Amino acid sequence: MRLRLIKAITIPISLFAILLPFNNCGKGFTVQENQFSSLTNGINGGSTDLSVIGKTAYSRNCSGCHGEVDSSSKKDRTYDQIMTAINTIDAMKGLKGIITSDQITAIAAALRSATTAEGRMKFACDPKNPPKSIIQRLSNREIKNTVIAILNELDGTAANDSSLNQLLNSLPADNVTQKENTLLITSNLIKGHFDLAYRIAELISSSTTLKQNFPGTSGCLVQTTITTMCAENFIRNLGLRAFRRPLTTIETSTFRNTFFDSSATSNNERIALATAAIFMAPDFHYQIYDQGQPGNTTNDVNLNAYEFASRLSYLLTGAPPDTTLRNLAANSTVLQNEVAIQQIQRLLNSAKGKENVIRFFREWLHYDRFETFNYSDQVLNGQSLANLQPSMIKEIDDFVSDLTLNSNGTYENLLLSPQSYITENSLAQVYGINNPNGVTSLPQNQRAGLLTRAAMLAKRSGALTSPVKRGLFIKEALLCESVGTPPPNAPTMLDPLPEGVFLTTRERLSHLTQKVGTSCIACHSMMNNLGFPFEMYDTLGRFREKERIFLSSGAYSGTSLNVNTLAEVKDLGGANPKMISNALMMSQELANNDKALACFSKKWTEFQLRRVPAAAEGCMMNNTLQIIYGSSTQQGSIQDIIKGTILSDEFKKWNY
Repeated sequence: MRLRLIKAITIPISLFAILLPFNNCGKGFTVQENQFSSLTNGINGGSTDLSVIGKTAYSRNCSGCHGEVDSSSKKDRTYDQIMTAINTIDAMKGLKGIITSDQITAIAAALRSATTAEGRMKFACDPKNPPKSIIQRLSNREIKNTVIAILNELDGTAANDSSLNQLLNSLPADNVTQKENTLLITSNLIKGHFDLAYRIAELISSSTTLKQNFPGTSGCLVQTTITTMCAENFIRNLGLRAFRRPLTTIETSTFRNTFFDSSATSNNERIALATAAIFMAPDFHYQIYDQGQPGNTTNDVNLNAYEFASRLSYLLTGAPPDTTLRNLAANSTVLQNEVAIQQIQRLLNSAKGKENVIRFFREWLHYDRFETFNYSDQVLNGQSLANLQPSMIKEIDDFVSDLTLNSNGTYENLLLSPQSYITENSLAQVYGINNPNGVTSLPQNQRAGLLTRAAMLAKRSGALTSPVKRGLFIKEALLCESVGTPPPNAPTMLDPLPEGVFLTTRERLSHLTQKVGTSCIACHSMMNNLGFPFEMYDTLGRFREKERIFLSSGAYSGTSLNVNTLAEVKDLGGANPKMISNALMMSQELANNDKALACFSKKWTEFQLRRVPAAAEGCMMNNTLQIIYGSSTQQGSIQDIIKGTILSDEFKKWNY
């Protein structure tokens, strides 16, 4: 039967486009001698606007590696920061002596973020230039959820088939590490999808119970002769679930012809042929939303009710619309905001809704990724490692899911709430808590919110903390700013202390990376000071006032030195640096910092788009940012952000 299936199903390979990644970071900093001649006197096509001049200079020399100016990874860089980079970063030294001081001033002006009428940060936004929609292939996770959901609706026993689940779990890995957006198709992936479709076809066609009870067929699939009407009813009902929308007349006709293909010699083979064809079709594998009516602007198509239900469901649960959503799509009531809000709430409160909320935070913050714990007994100093890593991860899973789903929490709550969820003795020991029993409040003079949790702090194994890694995390994940890769000759560890010399980790790191003349200072000046306030926690995330100094042998020296958590931070925006006294103050500053809030908007947009937002997504990100800003006294909740995204015009449109 498999040979007949292969013969009967024509796979439209052209629809499985192979997209090669485009790397635009090549000779981005190669400058011709007279490249800036038109800018020398502040002239750019007659313009004397500093930001216009800067945009031209930036576009010619910086966009190749840092993206277009409106969505640049180097937003809000100051003159001093740009000059330091030109003097110290190898890839930028080609600009030295060619680009003028005035041009650097202009580039800094072009990189300055736009502001609202209240003076708050916003993204550049052009409503007349909406972003083009990108076709998204279902990820392996979504494929699995979709197949299991369909089979559970038809016959729960089929969804438990061991061969099916083995095929689902062995699909070739998605082609990206975190985001799931890719159109890249490989021969192995095609084979994996075909094997999966074949197994689904086998399960449906061989189950008398499933055929007898198949929706919309009144048991006609088990009759001796299957009529055209019976076949079409089967195809329409299966297609509705697989494509997440009703089939068109042409699609129904195509699959009916496959059903009655002359190569099939039995009813089971006919059912299998049509089933496999449906599960190999592009509309099963891709999220395509092009069936709606034209919108108000050129190339815009409004999502119809089924498409909106599908997009909503995959964003919130990573799974297709269930019966409730399909019924609301059938009468179009799901497009009504009050109905959509009810469904958003219902799906968020489901098991898969909670799982997807946690997935967003894990993809953004990577708190579930650790170096292998490797501590000496002297470093542990009585600390138990029993089930410690899993309990660290679970603590934040429980924290973010409860904050989002049950507490109507805000970004500020995320960074400041002392609420914790501890059941393991080993994690309680890290926090200095006795008899853990679940929900507890951490000591407020030692812990704030997310950034002071053990899973966020215990990223590096061994005796020494890493202010660099802690600072780089804040720089990249919370401020959406990149630092770049270190030079090939950059040291990867601190030099051992000479015999009889005792220095804190901060003192050793500062001497190595921030002394005058070192090539490290340009990047480390942007990371170290963000990490130093967190020196109040050791390498396992335990609170400390003194750092225990270890010898190069790994043995404790017997000496403990006061930790210094004071740092002058220039990366939080504003004209002047801020003096940050410790991690609690850093959390407080970030909790209401416009750069951090804009970064959160960008990270959420990245999650729902499954790719890094382009400059044209500025309007979409501003919608989210306005919700985050909230009122003068209260930020908007994370739940409000999710609801606002789904109810927005951008979410409800497909743009060609």
